[in-house]
Amino acid sequence: MGAGSGTRMNSKLPKQYILIKDKPIIFHTIEKFSHFDEIIVVINKNHISFFEKHLNVNKHKNKIKIVFGGKTRTESVLNGLKYIDENSNVAIHDAVRPLISKVMINKLISSVRNNCVIPGIKLKDSARVFENGKAISINREKIIKIQTPQCFYAKDIKDAYSNLQDFSLTDDASVFEMNGGKIEVVDGEEYNIKVTTPLDLEIVKINYEKL
Repeated sequence: MGAGSGTRMNSKLPKQYILIKDKPIIFHTIEKFSHFDEIIVVINKNHISFFEKHLNVNKHKNKIKIVFGGKTRTESVLNGLKYIDENSNVAIHDAVRPLISKVMINKLISSVRNNCVIPGIKLKDSARVFENGKAISINREKIIKIQTPQCFYAKDIKDAYSNLQDFSLTDDASVFEMNGGKIEVVDGEEYNIKVTTPLDLEIVKINYEKL
């Protein structure tokens, strides 16, 4: 998913198009899925010229299909799912998580049955939840930070989106769960961070060799 604007990066350039080693982050991410039969990339239509500039020199360009996003993440996913064969497995990933490994991607996608398979990592820090103006301590062992890609049998996630009522949901697993689906969480990767802030970007640059 690469249709976001990235307002928290304090950058004129949308975060997915910030260059690392002369290549936008989104294309580093695409490279991790280069062994897939098809790669659907959902982008903001206003970014088309910049995306195509880099697409034209990408060795996997024949596998990549461009789809325009909507006003929300949910609408963007819906637009992308229209082009997915319902008899295939699908991995839905954030364009700004370029440090995901192919090993993790393959582990997730091969584990899909009649379920949703997602990566997550346990919380290291202490945690509190705010209720009625008070910060209440909670057991961090019960909290998992969810990552992407989130993987599904395509027909199941397409059905879930077709029945979606709450368009405020921020991840695909929640959409799947609201439609009665079962979720399996597997151990994710510490380096699979989402580039949201300038600090995140620096971490990705430092760990460039893992791309």
